[in-house]
This record gives sequence, structure tokens and C-alpha cells, in this order.
Amino acid sequence: TLSEHQQQILISALIELEKRFDYILIDTAAGIGDNVLSFIKSAQFTIVVISPEPTSLTDAFALIRVLKRQHHNQPIYVLVNMVMNYTNSIDVFKRFEAATQKYLHVKVHYLGYIPDDANIKLSVASQTPVTLKHPDSLASRCFGTLAEVLGKQLKNVTNPYGFSNFWKTQVAASPPPPRKEPESQAASSTEKELDPIEKTDRQILDVFQDQNTTRDQARGLFLSFLNAYTERFNESLLDSEILS
Repeated sequence: TLSEHQQQILISALIELEKRFDYILIDTAAGIGDNVLSFIKSAQFTIVVISPEPTSLTDAFALIRVLKRQHHNQPIYVLVNMVMNYTNSIDVFKRFEAATQKYLHVKVHYLGYIPDDANIKLSVASQTPVTLKHPDSLASRCFGTLAEVLGKQLKNVTNPYGFSNFWKTQVAASPPPPRKEPESQAASSTEKELDPIEKTDRQILDVFQDQNTTRDQARGLFLSFLNAYTERFNESLLDSEILS
């Protein structure tokens, strides 16, 4: 949990990001975890990336279903990935759109597609963006078109949505982090609850962890433990087989 000071630093950093850049793209992890949902809610637009694979379609469907349950009202755009061509992407999108409309009553919008281009795999292997390594490839051209579409879409926004406002609201609504009790007080309150054996046992542990402890100090504490045990159980360990 972030302290109040750390929360203010985070909010200030987010505000600074909004001042420096025209657009901020948040690439979330897959799934429907709390972090993923929070970042989606903080954004003005949501882009769901799907592929023809059944698992991709079902995961995207589950995400939109959770967003609806949590009253997410921002527009949802769909980017179709790893398809043969534009026609193939439209077919995949139409099937996905029909399912979300029929079962969730949620409207999704087609944003574009990225082809299953071998140049992408080569670029990943060389750790170089495909738009730089293979700028004339079909994948690079599709990325360029996608950037133009996003630019035109966001250009028409009359009321930009600052995602730092979302995090301000979240911080304000969250309870303050618990105050830590001073170590001296915590130690004293804990020791009051310990019986003599437990207290001596803790002291022995501290002694063995302290490299500066002398043998006489360790022996004295060990004898204290034996005395405490004797008083508790009314028996002596000095003559027992444990010490033989």
C-alpha cells in the first residue's frame, strides 16, 4: 500500500505525463485482473485486441462482460490481429460483434487489423520494431494506418479525458494506509503477552542472531530458559538425558 506521500508523487507523475505527450497508450496484460480493469477504466478509449483463435475470442468476451458488470461506459474498439487480410479481419470481427451484441448488449467498433506477417517474427527475434526493420512490409503499413485512424478519432475529441483524474478519485476513495506502531511500543506490548519461557526463548534467538554475543551471555540466557521451564512445569532438566 502506498503512503499518502507516495500517492501524491504518483499523481504528480501522471499529470506530468499528460502535459508532455499528446497520446498515452497503456498496454495491459491479458486477463481480467484488478490491475488490468483499473487501467482500462482510467483510459478514455478501450482497444481490445483479438485473433481468430477461439481462446482469444472467449477471453476478450469475458473481459467485456466484466467491464459491463462494472458499468464501464467508455467506447470499446476492436483490433483484429494475426489474420490473412482485411476481408478475413472483417469476418472475425463480425462474429465477435454479433456475440457481444446478442449476449452482452454491448456495441463494439472495428478499429483495424494487423496481418500474420512473417516480418513481425523476424523483427521480434532481432528486437527491432517491424516499422523500422521492415518499413515496407504489410504489417508496417497496417500499423501506419492504425496510427492515422487513432489520430483522426482522438482529434475529434472536444473534451480530453485525463486518466490522472481517475487515479485521483481512486486515491481519495481508498482508506489511508494503517499507521505503523513505533517499534519500541510494539516490542513492549508484545513482550507483555509472552510468558517467561516464550520471552526467554525470544531473547535466546536474538542472542544467537547477534554475532557480538559472548559465550557467557549465551550461557546465562540458556540457564534462564531452564529456570523458567522448571518453574512452569515443576521439574528439573539439569539431570535429564537432554543435557547428557
